[in-house]
Amino acid sequence: MPVVPVTARTGEGMSTLLSMVAQVIEGEVATKPRRVEGTPEFQRAIDELVPMIEAYVPGIPNARWVAIRLLDGDARVQQALSRGDFPEMIARQRRAQAQFSRKMAVEGRQ
Repeated sequence: MPVVPVTARTGEGMSTLLSMVAQVIEGEVATKPRRVEGTPEFQRAIDELVPMIEAYVPGIPNARWVAIRLLDGDARVQQALSRGDFPEMIARQRRAQAQFSRKMAVEGRQ
């Protein structure tokens, strides 16, 4: 992710930040997230879990992260899967992102 200096007190750099966010979203600036690879056994477990998670929760944005959390024994992720909470969590996150995007668009025009 690109780094953009911003001064919160004065707002200096905000237009550059918003421009950079837009460029990342539109694919004009490529990012290269660091992926945890782990051992071959770990990777096989991830490769096996991801399709199961995607089938169980269609539209999940990052099944790989969920698989890693499950292998790590994250009780909250396990509970969310068993209770079927993920679809509502995803919808809530998308609403929050849309609201934030609208806010940034308005502030970026000012």
